[in-house]
Amino acid sequence: MKIDVSEKDPIEIGATGFKRTVQQVRTVLQTIKGSVPLNRSFGMDLSFVDQPENVAMARATANIIGEVEKQVEEVKVLSVKYKNDADSAQEGILFPIVEIEIESE
Repeated sequence: MKIDVSEKDPIEIGATGFKRTVQQVRTVLQTIKGSVPLNRSFGMDLSFVDQPENVAMARATANIIGEVEKQVEEVKVLSVKYKNDADSAQEGILFPIVEIEIESE
């Protein structure tokens, strides 16, 4: 399953199974670390912002893999790629596409 962070999906309250897990991964990827009251360690560390593109991509990839696998235990990240969009690249915006595997119990 590939998750494109640039695509906005509505939150489904009470989601179960596959939808629940994908929604959890999206939530981790779209939350800035330090922005959740009572759980300041939840989310993505954005300290890679304003770094050269290759450094930012490497640090973001490591952060994505670590945070997703830490916060959503049944998920294994298979790969992280970035959307190749000329407009986004000119603006310095990275849109990760995260491929995951959901491990069954």
